[in-house]
Amino acid sequence: MAAAARTSMLRSLQTVRQFSSSSASLQEAEKAAIKVFGVEGRYAHALFSAASRTKALDKVEGELNKVQGLLQNNEKLSAYCKDPTVNKNDKQDVIVQVLKDNKFSDLTVNFMGVLAEGNRLKRVDGVISSFNKIMRARRGEVDCTVTTAKELDKATMKTLTGTLNKFVKSNETLKIDTKVDKELIGGMVINLGDYFIDMSTATKIKKLSRALKGEE
Repeated sequence: MAAAARTSMLRSLQTVRQFSSSSASLQEAEKAAIKVFGVEGRYAHALFSAASRTKALDKVEGELNKVQGLLQNNEKLSAYCKDPTVNKNDKQDVIVQVLKDNKFSDLTVNFMGVLAEGNRLKRVDGVISSFNKIMRARRGEVDCTVTTAKELDKATMKTLTGTLNKFVKSNETLKIDTKVDKELIGGMVINLGDYFIDMSTATKIKKLSRALKGEE
């Protein structure tokens, strides 16, 4: 059963890579700056390869985000596409027609059709997220999430940004996303590339509590 599923997925990925094979402006596929793993990553890389061959990476990125918005704003369509009881061929017909009606490019339409054919529409958010991650890396953007107990003021944010920029290369751009989690009590938690820095009060309290109990 697992072998059959894997064979089906590989066949779908081959279809994705062949999307642009008939184009007169076919170029050599660009190598992605990073590797994204998992099923979502495989589909994202296949689409990246296909889009790079026709120099359509930026266009496809924009369209994928529009597809995501379309599904988020249309609960009935989203539920239909992710319903396991609906035949995958019926899903394919519907999503392809919806995207054609909304004037999406053939590459994006065909890709979504392949996701439906492989019964992977339930993973569409993950696939789009993986593709966006590859594109951000291509532009030299480094994702950073800063979580604090309360919203940071402008002065603190400016100082923090200056400090975090020291962790990225000169040809990279830091993209900071801030979140508030009151359970941290105080301090902050920073996720920056491979770095994870926990300076929250909640964690300090937990460590102190374990130390007092004689735990490691």
